[in-house]
Amino acid sequence: MKSILSIIEEISQNEPDATWISHKTFTKNTVINNKNLISHFVIVADGIIHLEITRAQILQFYKEGDMIYQSPYDINVHDQVSIVCDTDTKLIFVDREIFSDFAANKTEYMEVLLKSVLKNTSDLCLELMKHDLTVEPRITYTLQKFCDRVAPTLHGEYQEIPDFLNKSKLAHYGNFSRKSLYDKLDSLEEQDIIKQHNQKLYIKTSAS
Repeated sequence: MKSILSIIEEISQNEPDATWISHKTFTKNTVINNKNLISHFVIVADGIIHLEITRAQILQFYKEGDMIYQSPYDINVHDQVSIVCDTDTKLIFVDREIFSDFAANKTEYMEVLLKSVLKNTSDLCLELMKHDLTVEPRITYTLQKFCDRVAPTLHGEYQEIPDFLNKSKLAHYGNFSRKSLYDKLDSLEEQDIIKQHNQKLYIKTSAS
């Protein structure tokens, strides 16, 4: 089955006048204006972004091929959530209504859209499960789920956490205090679950 990204690329090639699809480039740390999502959904063409709520609590990361379909205006949270670029990023904005009309005549397109929406919902539910854990297993779970999403560089049996997920941002992502994080990282390192070297963080691939 095609991906949502490949479908948009296919439409852009076959429908050159499809002005309802726009490609935009953003630099690292840019906060995307939520007004872009009033009538459009967004697909990550390149880079990493994340969705966060008030007080910088990070909900979920999105990589190439992922999408955010629901408009924050539809559920009245546009003043409580933000989309932030963790790296230089290329995003595709697609008019939600026009795409739905377009996909209505192509079963494959609609199936891919629904599959992408369901995957996002499932991934978010898995992210939220970490809040039921105590701090130490929550750190491990948080880092492992992050690695599952962004597929970082592998060094032997350890995965390297990208620089953009520094310890401050990790604390916001896992919803724990910096003090608790620093204390537990030392404990996890003693257990060989994580490694800290040259200001970089690594997690064992078998950690859970």
